[in-house]
Amino acid sequence: MFKRLATSLSRPQFAVFFIKDSWIRTILYILLLPLFLIIPALITSVATDEMSVERYTMMVEAVETDFRIENASITDGVLSFEGSKKMSFDYFSFYVGDQDYGMQTLNFVFEETELVLFVSNVELDRETYVALGLLNHDFSLVDSTSIRELSTALKIFMERQDIIGFMDVSLNYTIGLLDYLFITHEFIDGILFTACSIADPVKIQAFCLSIDNLGFQ
Repeated sequence: MFKRLATSLSRPQFAVFFIKDSWIRTILYILLLPLFLIIPALITSVATDEMSVERYTMMVEAVETDFRIENASITDGVLSFEGSKKMSFDYFSFYVGDQDYGMQTLNFVFEETELVLFVSNVELDRETYVALGLLNHDFSLVDSTSIRELSTALKIFMERQDIIGFMDVSLNYTIGLLDYLFITHEFIDGILFTACSIADPVKIQAFCLSIDNLGFQ
């Protein structure tokens, strides 16, 4: 089984030739292979809770371009605002004011004195603005100091959320599984096209022998 897993990792398009195995073993191959692909992400997630540079950069850009709010500020740890505003990046959404929360994102809501994390309408965590270093903040300002101040506070709150690490690993696994299935599917199409294009039985036999010589016994 180890040989087959190694072959599938190095040449995933040849996994189609494992279909002679039982359905249980074939499904097991398909489910296990993406696990090997996400090992680096899993190690990183376990080893550190720090936000990646790429994600932090995305957040800073979103704060600068999408989260400028007139007549909204935090003064002595208390939020006051007029209207509403939403900012999104990756699978995160941030809200000021009463709005419907996204069902497929992690939702961070600025309430009167606290930043609150919701999944759908279920609260997972909350922290005061004072504890996050946002004793005073003007959302209408987009200078580098204000952007860094807000981004740092969000980063601190997000880094302590275990659900983010779980979702990152789950998404990486799902993407790896879909990629693997896509590659295998494309190769199956190629095999079928080649088989249909070969009319000579001798050529068909030679083609099958070449497959057997790949070493999948």
